[in-house]
Amino acid sequence: MNRTPLFASVVSTALGALGAGLVILPAATALADCKPVIAAYSKADATRRFAIYEVDSLDAAPKGEPMIVVIGDMQFTENLNAKNPLKMVKDGYTKGGVTSYHQGDSVRTDEQTGKIQCTPLPDRKVAGEAAAGYHVGSAKKGGGTDWSAYEIWVSRATGLVLSHHEGFRWVYGNQVVAPTPDKIRN
Repeated sequence: MNRTPLFASVVSTALGALGAGLVILPAATALADCKPVIAAYSKADATRRFAIYEVDSLDAAPKGEPMIVVIGDMQFTENLNAKNPLKMVKDGYTKGGVTSYHQGDSVRTDEQTGKIQCTPLPDRKVAGEAAAGYHVGSAKKGGGTDWSAYEIWVSRATGLVLSHHEGFRWVYGNQVVAPTPDKIRN
């Protein structure tokens, strides 16, 4: 007779733990969801008018010349020449057609194949704008440095990428202009 209450207690505890696990599971799954990152890259791509600048910090204003400029169906990518094995020098832009920037597709494929996961970060301001952050990194367990990991910051107001990899800022709209013809090297 004493077995029944003990058995019931063990079963009750096990079911409680299982239930708690099922409640936690969706939350843990949400932590690894890259949909917001994919959506931000896709939305940026859909503007068909953006530029990516290298910056020193998240709050630094983009200045100088961008690394990449996309306007409509044209993409201008900085043309780098090797001055020596350790030094690359920018020499204008290479002009080419663009069908998509593909960053969102790359994240989607890597998430589907189990290579990466995306974890939300606490909100912060990027250059004065409220932004949602995501850590994009390896889904593999085991420690060590994840050299491919990066952070992406997405505007809460527009849903567009503001920054990624801590050193690249995105600019949109009328601020984006094509390089002058004298800077195009094709």
